[in-house]
Amino acid sequence: MVVLPVGILTLALTVSPPSSLSNARCLGGTRCADGRVVTPGLLWRSATPANVSQADAAALSGARTIIDLRSQHDAEKDAGTRRLTFDEKTLTLHAPILSEKAMRRALMKRAQARPRLFAQLIGLGLGKKLSPSRRMRAFFARRSDQRSAILLGDVCLADVYMLILDDHAPMLRHAVELCARELQRGSPLLIHCTHGKDRTGVLIAVLLHSCGVSEEEILLDYALSHDWGCSVDGEWAMIKALPETVRPHVDPQTLHEWCSAPEEQLYQTFRRVEEQYGSMPTYLDSIGIPASMRNDLREQLTQAV
Repeated sequence: MVVLPVGILTLALTVSPPSSLSNARCLGGTRCADGRVVTPGLLWRSATPANVSQADAAALSGARTIIDLRSQHDAEKDAGTRRLTFDEKTLTLHAPILSEKAMRRALMKRAQARPRLFAQLIGLGLGKKLSPSRRMRAFFARRSDQRSAILLGDVCLADVYMLILDDHAPMLRHAVELCARELQRGSPLLIHCTHGKDRTGVLIAVLLHSCGVSEEEILLDYALSHDWGCSVDGEWAMIKALPETVRPHVDPQTLHEWCSAPEEQLYQTFRRVEEQYGSMPTYLDSIGIPASMRNDLREQLTQAV
């Protein structure tokens, strides 16, 4: 086997993304407002690498730091993910910026706007907990999952993104700090979650904003996840990311909306941040990502042209 230096590998991958790495792209060349561009080969995003081919895994190994925005437990459920870590030079870091527990809390909060459904969920939850019959507990659990699946249709993607920004700000800051640290060490980054659209999309938006990339450019990159997200493979990845007991009850139209990447949803997220915090920089300051860190990220991630 011919082993190429890391820099050559990185440059090659910016031209031709690994075909087995879903929803993959390099942000290199993305233009900043001041005319600088994101340095080719430094910043990648993708969906789960669970199905990456052995050849592509070999090409990626040793070439980058992988930041998985899921917990290690969730990643290990995704068979094959460790293929990208068989080379000891490849570093995988976990920075879970959205938990299933938080999603369930958000759904219950949303249910309060529908008193009848909320009362049903409370009653089913008590039945599941207190019933002496195993069969009845299973019945209550199944009915509760059916009602929870209905609530998914009431939650838009912008709600999910604000859940990350509001409730998981410490982990979002941690993810940004990991990126800054690894870039300082000269390591190219591959950032991913399961679908490569939502958790990944929020962190990429923060990184690009820190580099001075315009909102319009950030929205355009986000929308590139739409076609794969709504594909058969994309929908399957989204289904797998949902709680196992809820999956059978999700409405197909709701699933399609969750798999899509309409610019409007990220646009609305920016507007909500402005409404709640005044501006994106003010929000980032408030969670411990100050201008000095953002300037460092800009220096590490971009170059003059």
